[in-house]
Amino acid sequence: MAAPGVLYGAALWRPIPYVDEAPPMREYRGWILHVVVGDGSPYNYFCGLPKGKRAFSHLWVAKNGRIEQYQRLNRQSWAQASGNPYWWSVETEGKPDEPLTKAQIRSLAAWHVWCGAKDAVTNKTTGRGIGTHSMGGARWGGHECPGRIRAGQRADIIAEVKRIRSGRTQEIDLEDGMELDDVVYTEGNGVPVTVRTALRGAYKDHLGIGDLMAKIDEIHEAVVGSAG
Repeated sequence: MAAPGVLYGAALWRPIPYVDEAPPMREYRGWILHVVVGDGSPYNYFCGLPKGKRAFSHLWVAKNGRIEQYQRLNRQSWAQASGNPYWWSVETEGKPDEPLTKAQIRSLAAWHVWCGAKDAVTNKTTGRGIGTHSMGGARWGGHECPGRIRAGQRADIIAEVKRIRSGRTQEIDLEDGMELDDVVYTEGNGVPVTVRTALRGAYKDHLGIGDLMAKIDEIHEAVVGSAG
């Protein structure tokens, strides 16, 4: 499995100041599901850690599905100790006893499709697909992250991945406070973008009014199809 690119287009690029100190990745086995144990972006926390105690992930996914990227995908994060050279790390907003939101599951599935990881759940450090921080034991820091509930939701992520790959209509329940830039919409080619980006692209392509309305209807069905 090769890295698909250094930046994930659906994420906001917010590099941690010291990310270039991390060495290149050695292999791409998949990605590790983490929980940040709190609400809000961990960006400022990562930036403020002193030398010798620095830590950061590749990505962070908010409860509303918004994604931030802190490290290029061809370089290691500092998130799972001896597992860093082989796995991308993905932090998620919330606490271990809180399940991932629907928006988080959708965003994680879209990321999974884009990065090309194996459509599988693994609990082995030498496996492929979606792993957990806890599977590494003491060599990965001895953490229980992301907790039993979120670890079990990896199956839900894979189910959403299969829906994306099948091309079935994407149904999204808009949640309180969500805006167009918060909603990840998977295009027919499997590329995840926000609704605002999809609409902007439709205008930029100078579609005729009929094609433009069809595009709007397609996005509307994908975003609010299950809300009515």
